[in-house]
Amino acid sequence: MGQPERMELDLDGMRTLSLDECAELLTTTRLGRVALSEKALPTIVAEAYAVRGSVITFLAPCGLLAAAARRGDIVCFEADSAEAAEGEFWSVVVIGKLQLRRTSPDFAEQRHLDSARDVVALPMTVVTGHAAAATIVHSTTEGRDHDGLDRVEAVLGLVEDDRAR
Repeated sequence: MGQPERMELDLDGMRTLSLDECAELLTTTRLGRVALSEKALPTIVAEAYAVRGSVITFLAPCGLLAAAARRGDIVCFEADSAEAAEGEFWSVVVIGKLQLRRTSPDFAEQRHLDSARDVVALPMTVVTGHAAAATIVHSTTEGRDHDGLDRVEAVLGLVEDDRAR
């Protein structure tokens, strides 16, 4: 009888995803976030995307993303299953150098675009992913239903208390 497959876990106890799993999961959602620098300050923009081979393509990039692509900036992209209430929560992070590319006429036709145009592309240079069981904890405290966010609210309250001092 063979040994059971060993699951690799990260420091937070989340399952580490293979490159193939990461690539497959990126095709299951269409909205991700790009972390980049604008005027030496960090910013994050939400962007619709498509995956084609080992490249993430942003079809209607915001001005910040297009400008970063013209400069050839290195960015961090993240997509996840944040909406998952059950099953498995996953997160995939891609780091790479943005590029400005021209779509081919057949790609434009497949995406129902009027014509070929410039798009922002992110080759998947460094890819990491993690997954864990997704559960939303509901409990009752002092006769009140809550979703586990009381701890977050308590920490925020402490921050506000510290500011008042």
